[in-house]
Amino acid sequence: MLNQVMLIGRLVDIPVMKTTKGGVKVANATLEIEQGFKNGLGAYESDYVTVSLWRGIAEMIIETALPGSMIAIKGRLHSRTFECSDSKVITSIEVIAEHVSLLDKYFRGNK
Repeated sequence: MLNQVMLIGRLVDIPVMKTTKGGVKVANATLEIEQGFKNGLGAYESDYVTVSLWRGIAEMIIETALPGSMIAIKGRLHSRTFECSDSKVITSIEVIAEHVSLLDKYFRGNK
């Protein structure tokens, strides 16, 4: 089986770093990906994708990226299922980033 995702989009805002109980650093980011076609009103729409950044990838994005930075992500899909307080079961799908590249010319530390 193949589980591979490649995305290019803009970082919505700077993710917040968290540390797991095991001491591993993780941050969740939202990537805005503009669709490659216009809707019926003549405007481009965007999809918003949650991306999970782990360890050094999380540190690099937090230290260098700015809101609106164009980034490329290679990763894999991961689904989680959990039960809400009202016994409703919810499935969430996110992208686990395995490789991230900054595509903008300007970012923190390079002005």
